Amino acid sequence: MAGIFWPRIAADPLVVGQVPRGFYVVIIHQHCQDIAWLSGQNIQFGTGIKFNHVLTGPNHGGIKKSLFLLSGKLFQDNGEQFFMHLEDFQQHIEPTIVDRGFEYFFDDLVNGPESNSKGRWTATVYGTDRYRVQIQTDPENDGEIIGWKCGCPYDHGPICKHVVAVLFKMDNKLEIEPDSSDESKEGSPKGEIRNIFEKTSREDLQKFIQDCIASDDQFENRFIAYFADRLEEDTERRYRKTIHHCAKAAEMEFGFIDASASSNLIVSLQDLNQEANELFDAGEYEDSMTICKVLIEEVGSIYQNIHDFDLEAAYVISTAFDLLHKISKKASPELKGPLFDWCLKEFPKPVYNDIDPCVDFLTLLPHLISSSEQEQRFFAMLDQQIKAVKANDWWSDFQEVRLIKAKLIYFQNQNRMQEVRDLLHEHIRFPEFREQMVERALDQKAFQEAKQLCQKGIEIAEQQNHFGVVYRWQDQLFQIARLENDIPEMRKWAEKLFFDRFLNMDWYRALKATYSKQEWPEKCEQIIDRIKGANQRGRYNDAYALAQIFKEEGYTDRLLKLLQLNARDLTFVDDFAGILKNTYPEELLDMYEQGITEQANQTGRKNYRQLAGWLRKMKKIKGGDEKAYELYERLLQEYSNRPAMKEELRRVFRE
Repeated sequence: MAGIFWPRIAADPLVVGQVPRGFYVVIIHQHCQDIAWLSGQNIQFGTGIKFNHVLTGPNHGGIKKSLFLLSGKLFQDNGEQFFMHLEDFQQHIEPTIVDRGFEYFFDDLVNGPESNSKGRWTATVYGTDRYRVQIQTDPENDGEIIGWKCGCPYDHGPICKHVVAVLFKMDNKLEIEPDSSDESKEGSPKGEIRNIFEKTSREDLQKFIQDCIASDDQFENRFIAYFADRLEEDTERRYRKTIHHCAKAAEMEFGFIDASASSNLIVSLQDLNQEANELFDAGEYEDSMTICKVLIEEVGSIYQNIHDFDLEAAYVISTAFDLLHKISKKASPELKGPLFDWCLKEFPKPVYNDIDPCVDFLTLLPHLISSSEQEQRFFAMLDQQIKAVKANDWWSDFQEVRLIKAKLIYFQNQNRMQEVRDLLHEHIRFPEFREQMVERALDQKAFQEAKQLCQKGIEIAEQQNHFGVVYRWQDQLFQIARLENDIPEMRKWAEKLFFDRFLNMDWYRALKATYSKQEWPEKCEQIIDRIKGANQRGRYNDAYALAQIFKEEGYTDRLLKLLQLNARDLTFVDDFAGILKNTYPEELLDMYEQGITEQANQTGRKNYRQLAGWLRKMKKIKGGDEKAYELYERLLQEYSNRPAMKEELRRVFRE
């Protein structure tokens, strides 16, 4: 997927699961929703955490653990890869995208797909432009979807309508032609090409290729890239030439590489990554290292020209660094020395600025130092870079921390702990290093020292208006109070964090855990009154927090009253309907009817689909079938001039 890495956003994300190094699932509170979920961008938060597209987003500030996309593959929030199947792929995709994809399939706008023996399906979809789609399935089971790519610029989610259209076509093709994946099938494009090769002379093929080269610059570059190994015996020059001509073949006007072309380019780059890994496994460390270095340099030089700074291009670089880390542990000193020199030379180059933090020189370099001379050169480079970012970079704090961390890593690797402590004290103004000092104090049971460090951290963060950092220190103070079993302090910080952190229920539960069953009801009412406010009329977010509390405490009668007061917002009602549908079915149906009636005034197919969804919910409640049908007939009569509404609502009662 394409997207832009933004340097800094005021947010306090929670890391849930880790996948390939450098990429994380991030859960974000409601106040960041407009920035993250709705922008459709990949966003980087303060310390190098990245947000990636998810299939489902937050709901009223609530948190959902979601599937997310990385390098054309789906992962779960525990870091394990997730596989969709042709028979149920619609269940994992936003209904709007499913409907649009089905329309493309139904209108016969999909050419293909064709497949090979490795489970890769390719197709062309015709829309506002022509887009090439690739679907990767399990070679042993065409129904299991492993990953996908599309050349379109869509970046508001992990899957576009073109991919969905091809999935529908694949499902249909496999149903009516179980052996359709046979690439040798007579009449298929691959079969016809094979026949042409068999019936055409070598001279005619050469003439055709020469004519194509003369008339098509992109074909010329693809041809040279493919056969670069025939032109160059030197390993480095051969791989450099391959990448250079692959990039040239993908270039459009002014050197720009659009979404469609970047998709094909990434495939070639990933093939080189795979070759480097195979060389490493075979013990050919020098050649493997050469490919990694060339990939990092060449992709870095063209990165700004790739559509939306393609995430997968950055992932190619990150993967190359992963392999260099592995090589550094296996290689001889004769190889590690040149690798150290190369890293020291490459790191300061401006071409890598836009791909941080995938460019991983700073964590690789400390593992390559084997002499005092190299250590001096390493420290001199770091000091020079720190001076430069302080003078020129508005994002200097983040960059400075990264540079200092490289020194810390080196000292820790060398077990030079006094220098580690000195460096932490010298840079204690940075939260990252203050946290390490707090951890050291806690390891030594020096709780008072740890609390003083946190309190000073709060003062500094408040002066700088870094409220996310303030909350981190307050959280730490709560954890220290728990270690000391200091109940008053635990209550103090849990309550403060509950109200300051958007009424997060985790802090509500932490506060509740410090009270006995007899004590809690009185405290609970105090919290409820504080949320309502003096005039007993809270904001929308306050109503949602109250609903969560009523759910938590089993106050179903109070929850019903709250929902009735907010019945115009069916999304709010629906979030808590499951708790009430057995106890208060009639009241719940009345709320659905009221909300649907009011929302029916709005136009647009998206709105009509939502109305249909609410009607389906009504049908699942006791006595809801009849009431939903009566409402459906009334809407059809009242809005008889809305054919799209009729179409969507009629589907509910055809199911």
